[in-house]
Amino acid sequence: MKVMIGRSIIAIGLLAVALLAIGCSRYNALTDNTPLGIMVDRTNYTPLMSSTVGIGMTPDYPSTIDNNTVSFRWHTDYGYFLSWSAPDFKVRNNGMDVTTTDQKVYWSYDPADMDKEKPQVRITLTMIDKASGRTLNTTGIGIGWENRHIAHVI
Repeated sequence: MKVMIGRSIIAIGLLAVALLAIGCSRYNALTDNTPLGIMVDRTNYTPLMSSTVGIGMTPDYPSTIDNNTVSFRWHTDYGYFLSWSAPDFKVRNNGMDVTTTDQKVYWSYDPADMDKEKPQVRITLTMIDKASGRTLNTTGIGIGWENRHIAHVI
């Protein structure tokens, strides 16, 4: 009888530790140090390209995070963000600041500026916890220029 009670206490203790660990891992999944990156679908772009409307960018974050609990704020200091997706594949200019879920956005610039001198571009992505509004992390990439009209991810 004492052996059964001892095993039951050990089993209950192990169960409590496991439940505590699960709860802590969920809590730690949304911290200010949540890994965040930007995946790009191409490293070079010019408005002369007919196969795309810009450089496609997608948030890169741990799959353990429920994408319904976070939003993403994109900002560029030059150019603008476009949306281009099903069902109609209509290109929409969303400006220099846009907040999305985890869908792809496209960065582009005005074709009228192709032969003009352009500044280095800084694009930032901020992951936000929807429930609290707290910033979980921010990351960024740069864009430089080749031959004045080819945007190149750096």
